[in-house]
Amino acid sequence: MSLATILSIVSAILGLLRWFVSYSEQQKWIEIGESRAIIKGLEDCEQVIKDARAARQAVRDQHIRDPDSIMHDDKFKRPD
Repeated sequence: MSLATILSIVSAILGLLRWFVSYSEQQKWIEIGESRAIIKGLEDCEQVIKDARAARQAVRDQHIRDPDSIMHDDKFKRPD
């Protein structure tokens, strides 16, 4: 084997290693992005649940203060 052949083989191996490192780094950043998106979605869901629980508790508190208000008409009354 000549020196040129050995250098071209080493150069090809280094090129493959460079590509592999670049690919691994890209995959790492993609996974980080996916994780952040999942966390953001879960935080949004948690906030919606907290808001719903607060609204439910507000209605319960109102009915505890004024039990007769349960039977008052509202916009959700069925027309039958």
